Order: sequence, then C-alpha cells, then structure tokens
Amino acid sequence: MQIRSLRVLFFIMWMTIPASFFAFAEDTAPPPINVEAPPPSPKIVSPSLESARSPKTEYSLNEPIIYEVKVRWPETPEQVRMGSPEMELDNLELIGVGAETASDAESTSVFDQLLTLRFKALHPGEAKINSLTLTWSQNDGLSTSRLKIPAQEFKIVNQKSYLFWLVLIFPLAGLALGGIYFKSKSSQKKNQAEANISLEELIQRKLKNVKSSWDQNQNHQVFLIEITKNLQDYLSQKLSWNQGQEDYNAFQIKAEKLWDKKEAKELRELLQNLEFKRYSGSELRADELSSLFQFVYSFVEHKKMV
Repeated sequence: MQIRSLRVLFFIMWMTIPASFFAFAEDTAPPPINVEAPPPSPKIVSPSLESARSPKTEYSLNEPIIYEVKVRWPETPEQVRMGSPEMELDNLELIGVGAETASDAESTSVFDQLLTLRFKALHPGEAKINSLTLTWSQNDGLSTSRLKIPAQEFKIVNQKSYLFWLVLIFPLAGLALGGIYFKSKSSQKKNQAEANISLEELIQRKLKNVKSSWDQNQNHQVFLIEITKNLQDYLSQKLSWNQGQEDYNAFQIKAEKLWDKKEAKELRELLQNLEFKRYSGSELRADELSSLFQFVYSFVEHKKMV
C-alpha cells in the first residue's frame, strides 16, 4: 500500500514539471562534432625511358664521356626536382648533368626530357657504368620517382696512341704533298712546253693521239667526236669564234676575214657535215673517217706554214 502511494506521488510530480525545463535541456545539449576527411594522397607522376645511348664507345683519357638519356613524362608533374643520380661506376667519375625539355607535338601535357650525363675517365683501359638510377622528388619532397637506366661500357685510350698515329701519318702526308708538288711542277713544265709551241702544232699532237687510239680500238663514233672537237677548238681560238653562242654564218664571216671565201665556205660545210654525222646515227665507214682525219690534219699543217 505504501509503495503504491509513492508511485502515485511520483506521477503527480512528473506531470507538474513545466515544459520550459525540457526546452532548457535541449538548448544545453553539446554541439555535434564535425569530423574532417583526411587530405588526398599527393599524385605521383613517373617518367618512362625512351632511349639511353652514347655517341661513341671509345674516348681518349682527357675527353669528356657523354651518356644521353631521354625520358618521357606522361603529364607535367607539380614541383618536380631532380635528385642526385644513384650510380655504381668503374674507372669513371660524374662531372656534370645537363637537362633539356621538349613538348610533344601531339599532346600538350606529354613532354620529353633529354639528360646529358658527362663523365671523366680516371685512367686508360675499360670503364663502365654498372648501375644508374635517376630520381625525382615531387610535391615538396613527399613523393619520389625512380627510373633505372641501362649499363654502358667504354674503352679509354691513352693519348699516346693518337700521338703515334700522328707521327706515322705526318711523314706519309709529307710524301703525298711532295708527290703532288712534283706532279704540279711537272704539269707546269708541260704547260710551259705547250706554251712555247704554236696552236697548230698543239692541235696536231692531239690529232695524232686520237688517231693512235682509234687504230687500237676502232671506235668510229669516238674517233669522229674527237676529230670534230679538235677542229672546233682550233677554229674557236684562231677566229675567236664562240661556237656555243654564234652560228655558222658568224663563223663564215670571221673565217673570210682571215682566209679566202672559198676556204671559209668549205670549212662551214665541213662543220655542218660533221655535226650531221655525229647526231644522225648513220653508219660510219673506216675509210671515210680516215679521209676526214687526213683532211683536218693537212688543213692545220697548211695553216702552220702560212
């Protein structure tokens, strides 16, 4: 009975609590906690190896050794910085690294990077890049890209070997220059000897050589060409006739001033006949060519005596 009375009393007290009490409780509740998402991980851009080569594999001792490495970046990384190469070398010392960049014509984001590594050999003999790894730091050093480069071997030659070749070559070069000099002097003497003879004698010598060659090989076409050429050379020098710019009418006029009209006409007809035979493709007879040679040779001989 006493317990029941207490329950009734508690119920009456609960019902008499003002509503403001509950509003106060809601106002004093703690604010919600805002949990921030963790920042995204920095993006890492890694290059790929396009090529690695050296212009040559043999260097002299004091000559810089070049190793060119071309890498391609799929996109432009942010705040990228190249680190010191990690390498294992035999008989080599790294003395510098140069870098050049070039954009891809087909893509605005892709670009190539050409790295030129320069090494110095320590002594003659074999030299080798056993291992080479290039590194780049990105995002203020929070991430790193690494690229392994193929090994490369070199042969280092002592400069004395080049000196040996120079010592060997210079005497040979001197002999060659001496031969050229004596040949030049011989040619000058020959030219001087030719300058002391008349134009007619010079043309006759050439005609004799042409005839001697024809007697051996019996090449009628070449024989005809050489006879014509020597006759034209003689007339061009004798009459100041430019056969490339002046026609046969101009030739005849000039020939009449030096020789008689009949002879000038015969020479014009001869030149026209020779030109026809050269380009007509007609068959050339040996007796006809022999007569033609004798006529030209006798004509030049006659002018020598005039």
